[in-house]
Amino acid sequence: MDVFDKLVAIYSKIREVNDMLQEREGVSYEQVSSLLQAVGLHVDPLLLRMYEFRNGIDNLSAFLNFLSAEEAVQRYKDFANFKAEFSDFEWSEGVLPILDINGDVQVCVDLASGKLVTVDIECDSNRVIAPHYSAYVDALYEVFAAGHFKYDPASGSIELDDTLWRDVANRYGIIDIGDV
Repeated sequence: MDVFDKLVAIYSKIREVNDMLQEREGVSYEQVSSLLQAVGLHVDPLLLRMYEFRNGIDNLSAFLNFLSAEEAVQRYKDFANFKAEFSDFEWSEGVLPILDINGDVQVCVDLASGKLVTVDIECDSNRVIAPHYSAYVDALYEVFAAGHFKYDPASGSIELDDTLWRDVANRYGIIDIGDV
């Protein structure tokens, strides 16, 4: 099973329990490729497949959204402008936001290396959370496939079995986003 298929499987598990999801129709390969190339970004095949599948998903979990291609590129431009104004801003070119957590923390993929990085706008910090996005997806897939998660309808949160997640994440060299 490739990384895309694992993401779709994880998403299917979330969809089974979370009726608050707001999906957006996928967009063509050409549209996403054009958006990314317009800001000088390398076109990642997995990212293109994800955006063909869904061009953004709101409310994956409480305060967690998969950004549309347009939103991701706009935030990328915002980061670039912020970096131009404040040279010590902790962000690098080629690091594209793909997930938004509560508006101030973005999970980004470094399109050159595949690393997953958080960019915290409020704290002006970033941190590598996975050596490669595929490692993060593999770890999540292991937990979701085993059914070690639950949905809390009161908070709208998907919660992983904390002990198991930390063990699995550690095996894959992942730093939990909650530890950022």
